[in-house]
Amino acid sequence: ITQALGVHMVLGAFVASALAGSSKEVQPEAIDALHRFGFAFFIPFFFAYTGARADLGVLDANAWLVTALAIIVACASKLIGGNVSDPRTL
Repeated sequence: ITQALGVHMVLGAFVASALAGSSKEVQPEAIDALHRFGFAFFIPFFFAYTGARADLGVLDANAWLVTALAIIVACASKLIGGNVSDPRTL
């Protein structure tokens, strides 16, 4: 799907950087510095670039249906999870 949308290289770099943070060979201070810089610059840039490069015209009706269902499930789980975890709503 990411290759069809044209964002596979950016996603691969994003996943590789996330996996590098779990390496035992990297100093914790370096990971902390990279996290701070990454969250401030690279992650917003990643999502902006990915959104700008995505070609939604390649998706067919089934992909749109799956996307709509995923959004509905995500929103419902946020609402249900938020209400269950808040003791004031029980």
